[in-house]
Formats: sequence, structure tokens, C-alpha cells
Amino acid sequence: MMLHPLLQRQHHLLILAIERCALPLPTKKVLLEVLSTSAETALNQQAQGTTTVVLWCQVDVERWVALLGLEPMHLLRVLQTVIEEGILHTEPGELLAAGATLTWNLAFDAWPSLTARPTPSKTRWSASAAEEPAWPHELLAKRWKGRPPRSVWWALRQRVLERDNYTCVYCGRRGGRLTLDHVVPVSRGGTSELNNLVTACVTCNSAKGTRTPQEWLAALQQRAGRA
Repeated sequence: MMLHPLLQRQHHLLILAIERCALPLPTKKVLLEVLSTSAETALNQQAQGTTTVVLWCQVDVERWVALLGLEPMHLLRVLQTVIEEGILHTEPGELLAAGATLTWNLAFDAWPSLTARPTPSKTRWSASAAEEPAWPHELLAKRWKGRPPRSVWWALRQRVLERDNYTCVYCGRRGGRLTLDHVVPVSRGGTSELNNLVTACVTCNSAKGTRTPQEWLAALQQRAGRA
């Protein structure tokens, strides 16, 4: 199932806005995870026969903390910051906590962070600018050997999840704890190109291990034959 065209357009615009806004990379990662959960929420609603007009989701502290490697209080502080900036909205009078409703602000001109980054001085080196990698559009097509830098990996992850409709390509399960799997394992020469990456649930990714899909299928058939 694909997102409703209206929500699909919102999803695309939100990705572009997050990419271009002048926020630290860790904050962008939080926003992308919120957006991923929002898309899953919309798909679940469509499966139940309802469609909203704006992407939204509930705060899932446990899941986001596990995926992003943040402390719960740090995660909530980041969310509070983007809410104060007007990027996300909460329900009036609702406390920011697990289960709280987050709705995306589609008035992008109101996002304070959508401003041009100041050009670094030619005479003064900026340590912060040197440490924060650029958003890696031009790097996505590169033939990475092994796993690329975090910023590139995060962008690849979002591309692959969207391409595969947030569905494990091996078992067909949609949503839940999703990961990226190298079809040809890195240990066997596989690269981190988009055509070698697929969406996989944690269970399938762990079960496949360092085998190719063909080898994994053969092992499953052999095991079934012994049963």
C-alpha cells in the first residue's frame, strides 16, 4: 500500500525541508525518525479505511531512543526545541511525553531554521563547521565499500525505507523495528549502494546473517526437508 497522494507529497516536501534547514545533524535524524513514524501511522490508518489531511504521529520514546541511541531526556529536549521552533505541533495543553500527538507544520516559511547557513570566514577556521558533515545528496550514488559515514548511512536508510514502503522484503511485515540489509554482505564484497540495500525486519536481518538471500533460502529449504 502506498501513501495517499496528498500525504505522499507532504512526505516528500518534509524530507526536502529537513534536508535544507539549518539544524544540527542529530536533530535532523530525530525529525526523520518522527517523519518515518508519521508515514507508518498514515499507512496504518489507510489500511483501516481512514485518511488524514496532515501527517502526524504519537511520540514513541522507547522506539526512537533505541533507533537513535539517545537518552530519553535528550530525545525529549530535542523534540521540545523543534516544537518551539514551530516545526512540530502538539495538542493544546498536552504535555510532551510518550504517547503525545505530534503534527507537522507544513507552513515551511515559518520554520526559523530554513535560513541560509552563514558562509565560513576565509580567515578564521570554524571547528563546528569542520565537524558537521554536509547533507550527502551527491554522496548517495557513490560506490561505498562497507558502511558509509553516519550522515550518508542515515540518508540511505530513509531512501530505502521509502522505496520499500516500510516493508521487510523478506517476510512482508510492514512497520515495526526495521533495518537495512546488504543483499550481498559487506564481508563478501557487498557495497552500500542503493541497489544492494533492502529493508529488513530485525528478525530476518539477524537470521540471514552473512549469507546471500539464495543461500539463506537454500538453508531454510534444507531445514524444512529434515523436519
